[in-house]
Amino acid sequence: MTFASLLRGLLLGSTALGTITTAEAQDCLDFGIDQTCINSGNLPGGIIDDGSIDLTNTSTGTIYGAFSGVQTWLDGKVDNLGSIGSDTFGVLGFTGTLDVRNRGSIHGGAIAVFGIAGAKVSNSGDLSGIFGIFSTGDVTALNLGSIVGSQGVGDSYGILGNTVDIENRGLISGGFNGIGVGTSGRIVNSGSIVGTAVGPAYFSFGIMARGDLQLANSGTIQGEYGVSVNNSTGGTVIDNDGWIIGTDGIAIDMTGLSVSAATTASSGNSLILRGRSKIDGAILLGDGDTVRIETDGGMSRLVTFTGWEGEPADVTQLGKGVFVQDGETYATLDTTSFARQGQGLLALSQGIAAAAPQHGAQTPAGGSLSTKGTDGPTGWAGAFGASLQDDARDQTVASTGRTGGIVGGMTIGTQGGLTFGLFAGLGNGVSDVEGSSSTETDYRFAGLSVQGGDAAWFDARLIAGMTDSDSRRTVADNTIIGGLATGTASFAGDFAALHLGTGRDFHMGNVVWTPSLSLDAATGQFDGYTETGTAQDLTVDSRETTALSLRLGVERSESFELAGGTLGTVLSLALVSTNVSNDDIAGTLLGQSFVTGSGVGAQYTGVAIGSGLTFEMSPSASLSLRGEGVFSDGGLGGSGALALNVKF
Repeated sequence: MTFASLLRGLLLGSTALGTITTAEAQDCLDFGIDQTCINSGNLPGGIIDDGSIDLTNTSTGTIYGAFSGVQTWLDGKVDNLGSIGSDTFGVLGFTGTLDVRNRGSIHGGAIAVFGIAGAKVSNSGDLSGIFGIFSTGDVTALNLGSIVGSQGVGDSYGILGNTVDIENRGLISGGFNGIGVGTSGRIVNSGSIVGTAVGPAYFSFGIMARGDLQLANSGTIQGEYGVSVNNSTGGTVIDNDGWIIGTDGIAIDMTGLSVSAATTASSGNSLILRGRSKIDGAILLGDGDTVRIETDGGMSRLVTFTGWEGEPADVTQLGKGVFVQDGETYATLDTTSFARQGQGLLALSQGIAAAAPQHGAQTPAGGSLSTKGTDGPTGWAGAFGASLQDDARDQTVASTGRTGGIVGGMTIGTQGGLTFGLFAGLGNGVSDVEGSSSTETDYRFAGLSVQGGDAAWFDARLIAGMTDSDSRRTVADNTIIGGLATGTASFAGDFAALHLGTGRDFHMGNVVWTPSLSLDAATGQFDGYTETGTAQDLTVDSRETTALSLRLGVERSESFELAGGTLGTVLSLALVSTNVSNDDIAGTLLGQSFVTGSGVGAQYTGVAIGSGLTFEMSPSASLSLRGEGVFSDGGLGGSGALALNVKF
């Protein structure tokens, strides 16, 4: 053992001078040099290594020391699945770099992981102390668990480093700072970064950077000051697509002067607010800072800036969506709910067609797969439902539409082979836009139908009705407490829809194959309205929408004798093409006129796969059930219909 090693051992307070020099993993000693070891038991005095350590602490291992749980003079590699703790430092590295992988728990009364020269940490467990991770050098961290700096002592951090490179998908929390950056930092956050202390003794920051900061946030950052940057000139980019919350009123401070005028002001930096960006608190811009606001595929927002020394903010639009300005306040508008109303009308028309009496292919077993027109009157009643998940595209975001209803009517056949019908019903549709708005529409409708033919057949239905809609819209507004406002409105409308279908039955033994072609068309007109509840002051002019769906398919039909009746089965496959077109949506926002332009229409192509059952309980009564799934380049959908037919 060298004199330097002996001296280090004495300085570190060791009384044992055992040495492990082999590269093979062995049981850990409470003191050693260059240990490569595994601990699965209890080490109540901790581990001190006078060189470099490569330690694996298994899930049954417990290491606890008064001054440090694990301490290394040079480099340290620690893989922890168990428990490491200390009254002061959980894992301590003096002159080398710590490389810590934690899947268990590491606690330090002062600091959980303290790499004086540098620390690299991968955490999916729990780190806790007054500081979670601290280094006067570089900190590189990947966090999927929790890193907590307690607020028992005011000056506490989740992570503090001179330079930091952090990816967070879990929780990083500190009493003073969630994350503190000494000279420069890169942070990618999809989890939570929180400063928990409440002044006046200490102000808390989600992130405080005393230098250049590259921040990409899609999670939540919160503190009395959400994010603060000082001493940065042109080197900071804050790219936000999540929540930034300033509980004391300032969400983003790009001046660096909001806490202390003694700090060095930042300038010439960049702020990007993406489509899902939500800010709760003031946004303070430095001299020469630039702001870009994304307007495509995002929620409605109202953003107000405080420019440097009263100068106007340099704000530009990123995208082609609605974007208006009134002084230092800027507004964007999510148009997804407008774009989806045409699809709701189309789903209603297709649902009525699925529930209504249809052409029934006669099978060798003597039954039919649905009610077929006869000379006598037939009464029928049905229920239908459909759900469609739409992907984001152009100016719209992902949404889910649901449509359902009940319908009933009567048909009567003629000697010429035609069947005429009348029907009426009620429906309801809801369009939910991901995380931001919903529109609920009630439908009242009536219509007539005509069917004809035998092996070659046609089917036509005309529907007309009225709508009553209630709109509920979430607006992100950084000037109000909580950062979110809710706007509501009601409006009426009317619509018409047409269903045309034709096909040909081909008998092959006990099976009938039916190729078919159908067209569904719907058009609707919706009244204008004025919304209440937000500072956007939104008004929308009356507007029209149209939707077309073309379907080319084939069905396989077969029937069987069952329980004194006839059970028919149907399998179907179809190619579907849908086009939704909307007038340009016009109105006012913040008192400024807007027109949506292109981007609120859509075209989809896909495949529909369906099946059905019809049970003819007697010659005068039948019950039908059908279901279908649609897979398109615009999303996924499913529908179903149940119908009862009774002949008089």
